[in-house]
Amino acid sequence: MLKFTVKSTAMTPRDVPTKKGGTWSFQEQDVWAEVNGEYRRIKFRVKRTKNSDGTTTDHPYPVGEYVLSEASFVVNGFGALELGFDVELLPIRTALPKVG
Repeated sequence: MLKFTVKSTAMTPRDVPTKKGGTWSFQEQDVWAEVNGEYRRIKFRVKRTKNSDGTTTDHPYPVGEYVLSEASFVVNGFGALELGFDVELLPIRTALPKVG
């Protein structure tokens, strides 16, 4: 199982230039992935919702352990499975089936 660990809810702002000359601004959060017994830091884009007054609210992942949601995967134009643009993490307690 590919496991992700969130150690902090701290967010880092990031600005990326767009093709039309503008800027896409968002927040990133450090998430640690356990890959083949080694932990590697990954930058995850933080979920953002738009409020009714036009402002936005960022939602960092709470501290805990996670797995990838099925919604994180897409089938590309060649029929191969790959990670999509909107990767989503699920808490392990929620994602695993109940036993017993």
